[in-house]
Amino acid sequence: MCRASIRKKEAIPLVAKEHTAQVTIEERAAIEDCFKAGAGVSPVNLLSCSPTLEMGIDVSGLDAVVLRNVPPRPDNYAQRGGRAGRRSRVGIVVGYARSTPHDQYFYDKPREMIAGEVPAPAVNLGNRDVIVRHLYAIVFGAANPRLSGKMVHYVEYTGTLKEESVTALIEAVKLQAEPAIQLAQEAWGPDVLGRAQLTEAELQQHLSFLPERIRRVFDSTARQVIELRTAL
Repeated sequence: MCRASIRKKEAIPLVAKEHTAQVTIEERAAIEDCFKAGAGVSPVNLLSCSPTLEMGIDVSGLDAVVLRNVPPRPDNYAQRGGRAGRRSRVGIVVGYARSTPHDQYFYDKPREMIAGEVPAPAVNLGNRDVIVRHLYAIVFGAANPRLSGKMVHYVEYTGTLKEESVTALIEAVKLQAEPAIQLAQEAWGPDVLGRAQLTEAELQQHLSFLPERIRRVFDSTARQVIELRTAL
């Protein structure tokens, strides 16, 4: 019966495209447009993707997902399989079980993968980088004017810096350094800061470098804009 279905003249051939981080942004956008377009516009109807299928990708017309192995955990399965059927609310997920102990175990007990327990996300409170980034977030959130959500508020499309806006942000961040450290100490206390081995002096040092880092980010962005415009 399968052979007869495949040999039908109206059978739809599979036309695949790679959709991974290895392709350029422009090519990836073109592939997405082709995939979403009707058959009369583009024949592309299959995407070969990396396991997580990068965030922010619009493949709302996806109706089926084929997994080349059994994912490591139930949350991985939900993430990968959950890409199917977002527009129609109906989708199909097919997983290929390899001849490995992991895959064969869930082949015999599929319910443990489909309805298994999803562990709660965990954060290592001793992670200094996480704490410092949260400290930066506190400063930016308290600054007035606050950090804008768009780079165009600081860098012109021509690559020219909007010096007044950049300076205003940096000065506002400087003013909030001490209040941010006080708030951080009250919120985290010795349990968190002690585990990360971060003293008040070290917190102050990190914030003292922040204005220079802000300036470097805007300068680098401006140079990139100029270089891209020159290339175009």
